[in-house]
Amino acid sequence: MRRFIQTVAVLWLIAPVLIAQRGSSAPYQTMTLIAYPISVSLQGKKRKITSREEFEAHYAEIVTDNVAKAVQNQSYEDLSANYKGVMIGSGELWFSATKGPSGKFDQYRVIAINN
Repeated sequence: MRRFIQTVAVLWLIAPVLIAQRGSSAPYQTMTLIAYPISVSLQGKKRKITSREEFEAHYAEIVTDNVAKAVQNQSYEDLSANYKGVMIGSGELWFSATKGPSGKFDQYRVIAINN
């Protein structure tokens, strides 16, 4: 349970970083928070983004106003979590612990963006 609470707390802190760089030409900090490949909605279709370069090329289409509003309006108390991870909004963003270089699930990343 302690690890779950730590995961939720960390993800809650990094969520605003994802949208803070909207409008910038190089959202590098955001791209480091992504677990590749990541499932996204692009032009109304589900798709896998496999690299930072691909994410950067489609950033404005992925991190939309709808996604930004979901993050901005989310309260800590109303975060939803299940076996898949932590959900923001109505599923606009999903975070989870992912496997790091050590082989342990100790990195926290965005695993899905549904705009």
